[in-house]
Amino acid sequence: MKIDSQKAGPGSLVLFVALAALVLTAAPTAAQEATEERIATLEEQIETLRGAIAELAAQAPDERVAELERQIEVLAEEIEKLNLGSAAVEGTEATEGLYGLGIAASKVYRVEEGLSIGGYGEMVFESYASKREGGEPTGFTSNGLRGGRQKGAKAQAEDFAWTGRLDYTATPGLIVGVSAYVGNSGQGLLDPSGATIDARTEILDFHFDWSHRGFRLRGLWTQGDVGDAARLNAALGITGSDSIGERLEGHYVELAYDVLARRGGRASLSPFVRIESIDTQVRVPAGFESDPIFDREILTWGAAWQPIDRLVFKVGYQDWTNPGGTGFDEWNLAMGYLF
Repeated sequence: MKIDSQKAGPGSLVLFVALAALVLTAAPTAAQEATEERIATLEEQIETLRGAIAELAAQAPDERVAELERQIEVLAEEIEKLNLGSAAVEGTEATEGLYGLGIAASKVYRVEEGLSIGGYGEMVFESYASKREGGEPTGFTSNGLRGGRQKGAKAQAEDFAWTGRLDYTATPGLIVGVSAYVGNSGQGLLDPSGATIDARTEILDFHFDWSHRGFRLRGLWTQGDVGDAARLNAALGITGSDSIGERLEGHYVELAYDVLARRGGRASLSPFVRIESIDTQVRVPAGFESDPIFDREILTWGAAWQPIDRLVFKVGYQDWTNPGGTGFDEWNLAMGYLF
C-alpha cells in the first residue's frame, strides 16, 4: 500500500496503521494464540476498522474509501468461513463437482479424514394412456444405442473409446458447448465368418443452457454413426426393418420458468414444455429398411418443484407420435435427490 503524503490526511494514516496491524496479527508464527482466540481478535479489529472507515467516509467520501469498505467485507467473509469450518464447505464448494465427478461422488475428496457418505437417485412412475409399442433395447438395436452401455465390474474392455467436452461459460447464465465420443464398440464380437467386428461408434452433440431472471431455455442436437452395422445385424440375427441404424439423430428444446424466482429463497416451481425429435434409423445398411415407428416426435409439458436445492419432484405428460401410427400418451411422476 502506498500513502500519498500530499493527499492523505490523518484519517488515512490511522487507517493504514490499523490495516498493517491487522496483517501482522494474521501472519502465522510459532507463538500465535489458539485459532479461536485469533479469530476473535481479528473480528474485533475489523469492527474497529469499520468504524474508522465510516468516520473517514463522512469527512471525505470518495472511490478509495468505497474500495476499502469492500476489502474489509471480503476479510469479514473469510473470517466467517474460518468460524464455520466444514459447514462453509458444505454450503459453497459442495455445490460443484470435482475432477469431473458429480456433487455426491465428489464428497469423498472434500473430507481430510473420517467417513464421508454421499449419493443420488430417482424414483419414476409411468402411466400409459394408450398401448405402447416398439419394444425395449437390449444392446445396440433398431431402438438406439442406450442398451449398449456397460455397467461397472461387468464391463468388457476389449475396445476403448475417447470422449471429450468443450463449453463456453464466460457469459453469466449461459453455457454453450460441444461434446464427442469416438471408439470401437465390438468388444470382441465375431461375425458369422469368425472375423472381429470393430463397430466404430461416433457420437457428436451441440448443447446450450441459458438462464435469466427465472427463465431457463436449453437444447441439444446430437448425431451418432455406427460402423459395421450390416455385420452387427448378421452376428445378432437381425433382419428386415429391425436393423441397427448406421446413423441416428435427435434433438430437443425446453423452456421453463420459475414462478417463485422473484420471491427469493431456496424453493423453485418451474412449469416447462419440451419438444423432442428422435430417429434411430436415419440410415440403415443396404438390404435393410427403416421402420417408421422409430422416427418419433415427443411433446412434453409439466412442472418441477424443488423445495431445496438437492430434492426435486416432477410431473409431466408426454405425447409420442410417429409415421407408423403406434404413438402413445403417458403421465410421469418422478422424484430425484442428492446428498
